[in-house]
Amino acid sequence: MAEVTRVESLLDAHIRAGGYALLMSATLGSDARHRWLHHGDRKTIESVPSLDDAIRVPYPAVSASGGGPSVIPAGENDQEKTVHIEARPHMPNFDGTAHLALEAARAGAKVLIVRNTVDYAVKTQQALERQSESGDDALLFAVEGVKTLHHGRFAPCDRRLLDAEIEELLGANRQNCGRVVVGTQTLEQSLDIDADLLITDLCPVDVLLQRIGRLHRHRRNDPNRPPSCAQPSCIVLVPADGDLSPLLTRGGPAANGLGPHGNVYRDVRILEATKRLIDEHPEWRIPEMNRLLVENATHPTRLNAIAEEMGEDWQAHANATEGSWLADKSHAHGHTIKRDKSFFADNHEVSFVSDEEKIRTRLGDDRIDVLLDPHQPSPFDASCKIDKLAISVHWLQGMDASKPVQPSPDAGGFTFSIGDRQFRYDRLGLRRMDKEV
Repeated sequence: MAEVTRVESLLDAHIRAGGYALLMSATLGSDARHRWLHHGDRKTIESVPSLDDAIRVPYPAVSASGGGPSVIPAGENDQEKTVHIEARPHMPNFDGTAHLALEAARAGAKVLIVRNTVDYAVKTQQALERQSESGDDALLFAVEGVKTLHHGRFAPCDRRLLDAEIEELLGANRQNCGRVVVGTQTLEQSLDIDADLLITDLCPVDVLLQRIGRLHRHRRNDPNRPPSCAQPSCIVLVPADGDLSPLLTRGGPAANGLGPHGNVYRDVRILEATKRLIDEHPEWRIPEMNRLLVENATHPTRLNAIAEEMGEDWQAHANATEGSWLADKSHAHGHTIKRDKSFFADNHEVSFVSDEEKIRTRLGDDRIDVLLDPHQPSPFDASCKIDKLAISVHWLQGMDASKPVQPSPDAGGFTFSIGDRQFRYDRLGLRRMDKEV
């Protein structure tokens, strides 16, 4: 919410100065869209369209503020697809997930596995390698012959190698071979890739639609797809018993990024709504059903109904989520330059922040660049030297990382310590080794 508030402030200043703005999103719900279009009109913002009215809005469409029609249908295109979708209780079952992926890859499918956290992605990759039989090595994603996966805890030079290899394998001119690629949200961002089968953790429906966008992305009727994947299919991994209530109080690795203690997708109401949509609609016609799907998982009426139905703990979660939203918004307002006020008098605390204080542009997990001395070779390309790694401040917890660290190299990568924290970097990326995170 802090990011949204600051962008709203920038947008308001831009428009007041005579500029124009075009906001693009394929999965924006009516509540958020309404706030963007009427960001300067408090009364209008509070009159969010009803759930039924929101679902009836044409899609795709251009939404406009000011004079003229507020919604302009954009017409049909040739990008329709019908996706078979189902939930399976394999979220904590790494071996079960690996088995599903390998069976499809052996039949010639390109399988994309998207996990919500790096921890779950690494454990899935390790399960794949354990279950690989003789002749399966070629089915596992590799860079320069080294098996690996894709996430955000790689050094920049290695990340470039990973991106290039994945786009070569799964891009518009993809290779005709079965393969399994494991990763995190990095796979759904900025990469133009095309998979035959998607296996993904449960996530909010708008994010899920983004991930599904990597499924049968290019040649829709490609004859080289295996018969079992002629229709795009998505398997959504949910908790073993399908009950999301434990996420209200459970944190750590078991949460897999979900819920208020998971720090990735925090609103369990949206996750519950998404799971119900998967159960109720085994086929998603995209983009025909986009409004139905997004509104039924993000509209305030729907979320409030779920909290009331599920009981007191869920209602308390709804109140806490709203409170967190307001707190983030207040924090953002307190660190936003007031462009209609005196720069020196009314913006002093923002413009002249002290050396000890850092204003974050995102309320996320800050990272610190830790220098390596001597530089270390990439596990994929020895000519690429790694001079620094970005480490989460959560992992450091106040440890002094201002001085270069001296790595201890081995055959597969290198290890190093900061205070009492031990880290390892190798073909699986950066990991903290002194405890499970």
